[in-house]
This record gives sequence, structure tokens and C-alpha cells, in this order.
Amino acid sequence: MRADKPSGDKASLSKRVCVREAHPSDQQKPTETNAKANILVKQSTTLTERCTVAGQCSATLKIKGTLVVESRGQN
Repeated sequence: MRADKPSGDKASLSKRVCVREAHPSDQQKPTETNAKANILVKQSTTLTERCTVAGQCSATLKIKGTLVVESRGQN
């Protein structure tokens, strides 16, 4: 995901940066809240996986504004 052009609208200046999964289901027991909501996300290992998860999160939570995904040198 990327932001091509800022709209100039103050609300659009809000940015969220996705770096890594906070509660990865493949590295720890899911939190009770995540388990009940069936939010079971593995830690991504590629930029493509991270973008996919970020997009799903953004759509599900109806996040507005720019979403930036950190690549950590991965393709």
C-alpha cells in the first residue's frame, strides 16, 4: 500500500505505520479477545504478506488516512 498524493485535507494527514504483528498466532497463544473475534494472524515474513494483512486490518476496522507498511529490507 502506498499514498500517492496527499489530499491537503487535515484528516488525511493522519498516518499509521505497520511494522509487525503485535500478537502473532504462530509465535504465542492468541489473546482471549483475538481468539473470540477469530483474529489469528501469523507474523509476516515478506512485504507482500505485510501489505495483505495491513489491508485486511484497514478494511475490517474501517481505518481512514494513510497506511504505511515498513519493508524492513524485504521484498
